[in-house]
Amino acid sequence: MKQTFFRSAAFCVISLSLVSPAQASSNTLEDSIASAQQAVDQKQFRRGETALKKAVDRAIIAGSQDILLAHALVLLARIYRENEKFSQAASALEQAHAIYKTLGHVEQPYADEIARLSTNFLQVDAGRLGAGWMALKNHAAVVGMSKTASGGAHVEINMPERYENTLNSQKVDGLQLEPFVSFDIEKPSPTTIQITNIKGFKIHSVEKNTWVNLLALNTGEVNEEGNFAATITAGKAGITKTVNSNIPPKAYEPVSAIASQLPQIGTPPTLDLPLQTAATAAVAEPGASAMPATISPPLPLPVAAPVSPVAAPVSPVAAPVSPVAAPVAPAAAAAPTSPVAAPVAPAAAAAPVSPVAAPVAPAAAAAPTTSTAASGDTGESHSSSTSAKAKHHNDDDDDDDDDDDKDKDKDKDKDKEDDHLIFHLLQKIVGSGHSNKK
Repeated sequence: MKQTFFRSAAFCVISLSLVSPAQASSNTLEDSIASAQQAVDQKQFRRGETALKKAVDRAIIAGSQDILLAHALVLLARIYRENEKFSQAASALEQAHAIYKTLGHVEQPYADEIARLSTNFLQVDAGRLGAGWMALKNHAAVVGMSKTASGGAHVEINMPERYENTLNSQKVDGLQLEPFVSFDIEKPSPTTIQITNIKGFKIHSVEKNTWVNLLALNTGEVNEEGNFAATITAGKAGITKTVNSNIPPKAYEPVSAIASQLPQIGTPPTLDLPLQTAATAAVAEPGASAMPATISPPLPLPVAAPVSPVAAPVSPVAAPVSPVAAPVAPAAAAAPTSPVAAPVAPAAAAAPVSPVAAPVAPAAAAAPTTSTAASGDTGESHSSSTSAKAKHHNDDDDDDDDDDDKDKDKDKDKDKEDDHLIFHLLQKIVGSGHSNKK
């Protein structure tokens, strides 16, 4: 009983040690996808975000590049979009795209989600906005523009940390951007740009020698000197001030570049990877699609069918052996016991005369029946033969008992070997656990 308990415990520990972190992470992620999908179906997008984001973060930290993670990221992008977190949605799709790139294709849910997001959102490559945005590009800035009801856009800039820069100007000699910057932008006319609701953007005033929040910027036509007319609103501690100024082309260029992207919002994106559908999947991966149809089902047939016919003929071969051995024993016992048994021998010898009687076992049994009527000594011969048979069976029983004792000893030795093996395995597992903790 104790051996059975300790073996079961040992095998449980060994089985748990064989489960990889990737498998555990995959199971957790799969459960989270199912929970988030249920929340999405019920239009409970905030609950879906909570259910999925933690599992996705854990999988990313673990270094997973599994297709299951790509599916989770696409679903998370949809949840972000429904919650109007467009920049986060674009970021999730970028991470999914990195996984699809290793596979060489994208899937329909990814293509559908990026198309839906593009109807109201545009992610802008800061490096393509000109020299004025290269500093932010080098600072790993992610720029996103979402369409507003007025025809303009809400712009969000996400960076890993604060950005600061020194300017060569007599009025503003420095600017500072927080990790998250946002503003609204419109272009009422070809020469006019309006930027309002600026958050996370500060400038350093030379006159006041202090940092103030930039709140709004309106630009107009260029003057004779090549500068652009501008109205700047800044504030601090609830106090705001608006001044008229002229800004040079170098300061105007970043504003003009972001405004030029407004018409691009709503343009369907061009996929840079082939789209894999159900039809193309069969062509792209013929091995995977053919496996269930051609390889998987026949596997049990060649294994199971030939084995049983081979085993079946074996038993008939062993069966004839016992009838041959049975008549040998009485013949050997009858010879030394009584001379009367001598006439019985011709009966056995007569068997080969007929080719039909040779394999028939009852021919040997019929001989003693006729000799019994001839002499009363045959009863003694029969009893002696019977006692000889009984002795022979007893000897066989003794041999079987000896074999059983040997088998039991072997089983005990095997149990000891199994216990030693399990003990060493547990020592290795426990030892490895201590070494990992150290």
